[in-house]
Amino acid sequence: MPEYLDVYDYDGNKRGFSVERGKHHHEDWWYLCIHAYIFTPDGKFLIQRRSPKKQYFPNIWDITCGAANSGETSLEAAIREVKEELGLDVSGFETSFVGVSHCYDCVNHVYFFKGEFTLDDLTLQEDEVVDAKFVEKDELIDLIVNSEFKDGEYHKMIEDYINGI
Repeated sequence: MPEYLDVYDYDGNKRGFSVERGKHHHEDWWYLCIHAYIFTPDGKFLIQRRSPKKQYFPNIWDITCGAANSGETSLEAAIREVKEELGLDVSGFETSFVGVSHCYDCVNHVYFFKGEFTLDDLTLQEDEVVDAKFVEKDELIDLIVNSEFKDGEYHKMIEDYINGI
């Protein structure tokens, strides 16, 4: 069954129609996407290695990200993506919306989820994720700041939030 994505403008306003995933593109069409950072109360941040089968950025260490399905809010999408990719239910975790960034054709909503969990609580979806581990906040900041596909404004937003935890 095909997935559909709502189409937005640059400012994150719905344009009133959706398209089948992969059957788009117009330069003014934007899609609602999420970035989900997950961490424990003692400050261990979860990162995951993307599957080598992924079309974009295969086999790199990153955080959970993905597109919102048609009709889904960004928070609903973030909770769903984490559950699908990692088998972890973060719906009861302390949740912080950190901000919005733009990358490629995505209006990205960035969330941080804080809660108790271990690596043993994860069930990786192998088409998406092949490994997961905890890192300290300095290592996460280095990972984000040295990422070639996230811009300086995004780096600052994430670094400021993590340093404020």
